[in-house]
Amino acid sequence: MNVLITGVAGFIGFHLANYFLNKKVKVIGIDNLDDYYSIRLKNKRLHLLKKNKNFKFIKIDISSSKLQNYLKRYQFEIVVHLAAQAGVRYSLINPKKYIKSNISGFCNLFESINSKKLKKVIYASSSSVYGDTKKFPTSENQNLKPKNIYGYSKIMNEKMSDYYSKKFGIPYIGLRFF
Repeated sequence: MNVLITGVAGFIGFHLANYFLNKKVKVIGIDNLDDYYSIRLKNKRLHLLKKNKNFKFIKIDISSSKLQNYLKRYQFEIVVHLAAQAGVRYSLINPKKYIKSNISGFCNLFESINSKKLKKVIYASSSSVYGDTKKFPTSENQNLKPKNIYGYSKIMNEKMSDYYSKKFGIPYIGLRFF
């Protein structure tokens, strides 16, 4: 089995890649090494992952028009999409970065993998989609009232994943991280 992990140099991506590599799964990792978090830490994580012969790293932004050309070279059955511009507060300062990465990048990634024979796509959403809702939601789309561009970008991801799941016949699973 081969797995594509976007955001592989981030905390969750790194640990997930390590888990798969320890299970002898081949991992293709993508990250743009954005400086929102420490690049030094990300490079340390990548250095550890690159020690494993089953790991291949591609430094690219998921919103890049070159992404599809890179992904054509690799076979993978599962996609774990963790790459995104994170941070609620920063979305108030630089909303365009969230539109580019979280919405355009999401769309670009899934258009780039549409010819793959995938078994499953798992992607990161966020509890930010709930906004300041006072009552914990009891259904998937109940009380979604985000208060920032970050939360709205994650709602867009959920809507687009529904479209791509139907279009390609692939199960998409969104995880609303807290």
